[in-house]
Amino acid sequence: MGFFAKVFLKTKFGSFLFDWSIVTFPPIKTLVVKTSVGRFCGTLGTLLDAGVPILDALQIVGETATNEIMRRTITRVYNSVTEGEKFAAPLEDAKLFPGMVVRMIDIGEQTGSLPDMLRRIARNYDEEVENTLEAMISLIEPLMIVFLAVIIGGIVLALFLPLIKIIEQLGV
Repeated sequence: MGFFAKVFLKTKFGSFLFDWSIVTFPPIKTLVVKTSVGRFCGTLGTLLDAGVPILDALQIVGETATNEIMRRTITRVYNSVTEGEKFAAPLEDAKLFPGMVVRMIDIGEQTGSLPDMLRRIARNYDEEVENTLEAMISLIEPLMIVFLAVIIGGIVLALFLPLIKIIEQLGV
């Protein structure tokens, strides 16, 4: 079973299906989307700031994307920019990028400060991801303590119940 799942996840469709399920699963959706958007903006901003042409930068960012949903979105952006469209339009259609990010990218594109705007977005999203992870960890800690208490209590009961039964049978 595990072998077939691994082979399935290596296919384009399997990878897409897995990434789609992660991007739509509410508890981790925001974390995955923020991480993906932050990486996209940070990498693209750095490449553009280094003087890499936008089409080459989009191609590089698309190749480095770990999420198939993001990779397909970047491919659509690349195709749209190749056809002469604005950079922000396909991002808005993708629904993966929050509206604020699309507007900030649009403003950066209009003002000619796209690399700075992308890096600013990346910094904001990196901070948000860090805050989200800290909040998740602070929620998980008490749950782990309760879980361990139940496990230890179960072990103690498993050890002492037979002893209690033996003592009752001896009549002490």
